[in-house]
Amino acid sequence: MKKIGFIGLLILTSISYSCNDDNKNEVVDKNINVSVFFLKENSFTENPDIGSNIYIYYGYDSMDFFGSIYKGDGKFIKNDKEYIPDQSDIVNNNGMNTIQPKYLEEMFTVVVVSNYYKDRIAMHTYSGKEYPINCKIINNP
Repeated sequence: MKKIGFIGLLILTSISYSCNDDNKNEVVDKNINVSVFFLKENSFTENPDIGSNIYIYYGYDSMDFFGSIYKGDGKFIKNDKEYIPDQSDIVNNNGMNTIQPKYLEEMFTVVVVSNYYKDRIAMHTYSGKEYPINCKIINNP
């Protein structure tokens, strides 16, 4: 009898716990938040890099771009392979932008081409498994 009571209590506890999880209304921000700033010579003040280009490449790691040549408009060429962005946007007046990912749960690389420092390209790869993604880039002189 004790065995049946214990099993019944175990089942009741499992059901109660399961129902408790079902009531969670957890909202997860599934955005890519990109902020881009630059520093001027002899200054630590972060200035918004307005007009910088943001490019997102799904399925590529930043190492895939190693040895490639940047051709503009988000295009990279390495040997015979051309990397073209899946998404693109521009940094706003606050130095930020929020992008809704085209694909969830997929690795991607964010590439930012500075508007202030014309020859600066920054990139970072994310697993795509954890959101929100906050990418902050500070371009130094």
